[in-house]
Amino acid sequence: IPYCAHEGFSSTFYQSENPLTVRHERRMCSTVIRGDLAPNLPFYAKGGSFCMNGTSRFLGTVSERERRATCSMCNEFGYESVALVPIRLGSSIVGLIHVADVRENMVPPEVVEILQAAAMQLGMAVQRVRAEEALARAKDGLEAKVKERTADLRRLNKDLENEVSRRRRAQESLQEGETRLRLLLDQIPCLSWTTDTKLRLTLSRGAALQEWDLLPDQVAGMSLSAYNKVEDPDFVPYVAHRRALQGIASPFEFGWAGRTLYARVEPLRDAEDNMIGVAGAALDITAVKQAEEQLRNLSRRLVSLQEDERRKIARELHDEIGQNLTALKMLLDKASPAAVEGNASELREARETLRDLMNRVMRGEVPTAQLAGI
Repeated sequence: IPYCAHEGFSSTFYQSENPLTVRHERRMCSTVIRGDLAPNLPFYAKGGSFCMNGTSRFLGTVSERERRATCSMCNEFGYESVALVPIRLGSSIVGLIHVADVRENMVPPEVVEILQAAAMQLGMAVQRVRAEEALARAKDGLEAKVKERTADLRRLNKDLENEVSRRRRAQESLQEGETRLRLLLDQIPCLSWTTDTKLRLTLSRGAALQEWDLLPDQVAGMSLSAYNKVEDPDFVPYVAHRRALQGIASPFEFGWAGRTLYARVEPLRDAEDNMIGVAGAALDITAVKQAEEQLRNLSRRLVSLQEDERRKIARELHDEIGQNLTALKMLLDKASPAAVEGNASELREARETLRDLMNRVMRGEVPTAQLAGI
């Protein structure tokens, strides 16, 4: 234990006493600091202090071993009056007041009481100083932790600001994308919709809504059957939607409110590929169907006109060819036998063929193509 302060002691005495070793030395200073006192001995004062006003006289009455355990060192340096007062902090001894004088009877009981009161004040001061030091250390540690925590909070705040900014940009981008998608869906010349897995409409968009005097998403929340007002489970759109819920895309045509629609429904899945409903789109193909019907009518009319024209041409050919055949037969009948004597058989065959052809033309049995080729 080092001396913290001293006044009046010689440097030789100070060096011999400083520092004290309370565990091994058998000196009175160490004994008082350890609290190993015997209250029944006359040189121990109340409160655990050691007090002696004549070290030479006392040492002359004890053995050499006992001399070393009391105040022999002080006596060797000529100190006759010695007082050792412990400085207490609660139940612990934290220091020692060492008073010595070369004269005898310089530490009477009243002086020892004053020293003990001073030691008590010193103990309280030491306690206060230790508390202040502990408080300062705690304050420094707290300030360091506050600075560290503040730095962490600043970093976290910066990260949070960055994250908020990133999410804001993502939200703005998402909103912009949704706005564009809604504009596209609202202006595209078709009808688009989505349903949940129970076939309740969750979205309805498209310029075609105007054909039915509907607003965007006006029918959201309605079931397909409630909207279509058709209870037949085999209604084509219902069947197609059920197939889409099974993962099968289905195109179909159906008539509704005097219009003809071509539609296609697809399975609707979320980001984890879970089935969440059906997505569909439909085009009003009424005008296309009407154009197709007009085309078919025109085709039938054209075919009819072509047939009429063929019949007209056939009649004209029939009359003209019939007359030509008659004239030809008359010419053959007038032919002289001498001119055709060498070809009698061929002439007979030609007459028979001509007669047969005339009969068939008269009966309308000769095709127009055959007549045209004659």
